[in-house]
Amino acid sequence: MLLSYSPSETEELVCDLYQLHGIKHAAQLDLDLIASIWDAEIWQYPFPSQSIWESGENIICLNTLSDPRQRRAEFFHELGHIARHVGSQAGLHQLFIELQEWQADRFQLVAAMPYYLLPDPVRTWEQYVAVLAETFRVPYTVAQRRVHSIQARIDPYHF
Repeated sequence: MLLSYSPSETEELVCDLYQLHGIKHAAQLDLDLIASIWDAEIWQYPFPSQSIWESGENIICLNTLSDPRQRRAEFFHELGHIARHVGSQAGLHQLFIELQEWQADRFQLVAAMPYYLLPDPVRTWEQYVAVLAETFRVPYTVAQRRVHSIQARIDPYHF
């Protein structure tokens, strides 16, 4: 199923960084370790998750009221802002904010479920969604988006 998958440059960068830091299994995707790879700090508080830049530091603020799988997904989304953007969205045009959110959403998928750690395929894509959600401890909907992104990058002529 994944033989003809072609990773993006962002996926390759993420995978190279993870491998450089000795991550060989999905269970090793510890949020504190991942944050340190990107020179970020994690703060937890009971408010919506966000990433901020304070005094030149990257900070990922996670909502303690979120379900652990949802909080994990939020972490990888906010990490996408740190990895791909600089500064605050305050004062930006709405279309530019939407672009940044789209980029962070795409980054979330590859950072939370890097292609080199993807488990072996199963019979159906629907089953694969469940496997990814369990393996990477993310919400089903996030795993579903990852499967859709995988499907979009598979060469249909070499399936």
